[in-house]
Amino acid sequence: MNKRAVLPVNIDGIISYKPDISDNYENYHVAGLDKLNLAEKYHFWFITRRDRILNEFRKNMDKSARVLEIGAGTGFIARGLQDEGYDVAIGEIHLSGLKYAKKNGIKECYQFNLFEPPFKEEFDVVGLFDVVEHLSDDVSALKYVSKMLKPNGKLIITVPAHQWLWSRDDAIAAFYLNNGDIVT
Repeated sequence: MNKRAVLPVNIDGIISYKPDISDNYENYHVAGLDKLNLAEKYHFWFITRRDRILNEFRKNMDKSARVLEIGAGTGFIARGLQDEGYDVAIGEIHLSGLKYAKKNGIKECYQFNLFEPPFKEEFDVVGLFDVVEHLSDDVSALKYVSKMLKPNGKLIITVPAHQWLWSRDDAIAAFYLNNGDIVT
């Protein structure tokens, strides 16, 4: 099948490859982004998670690395990486999340569908921080991510690890089991 290249559209400084996607995309509902933007600044979970990810980057990633965070939500982790001196771009399906990220100081924001990536061998590091569990087809998603990485690029993934952290909010956020069944 011969696919035509999609020309991006600039929306308030955000490069969009999918401007027609609804904010209520199936893998995460936009209402969660409003709450997320508030919670990330103050809640111990988000602050601790960001700090642990930043620590791993300090130990294992060169500051010259070109980094893409996919499923970045409001850009909270990317902002921390950017503040540390990393060259960071974010990719997100929700335009509203990217608008928060822009307001929060993220310089390079892209709206795209992970299953239709606009990049090829462009990034040294791709991060998916608590994203994989929102995908109904995680194996295909990771294949697409690998195409965005430069040769010998690195993929960093975090996933929820403790059932005691599970809450009503996780059911709202549309978590999937690895067989494609949604968790409610």
